[in-house]
Amino acid sequence: MDDNFAAYTWANDQRIAKLTGQTFTEDYRNKVLADRTARLNSGAATLALTAVAETAP
Repeated sequence: MDDNFAAYTWANDQRIAKLTGQTFTEDYRNKVLADRTARLNSGAATLALTAVAETAP
């Protein structure tokens, strides 16, 4: 993730927070969005959501 994508993500997270009340902490921002060495992988979450959709649409 680069700086531009991190900023884009944080802006969307703030919009989600206003709409849902979900909190996105500064720790998340500093330790996840600012980490340029981490690789993000949503494969497991996508698989889980697909399984739920197949069994309980």
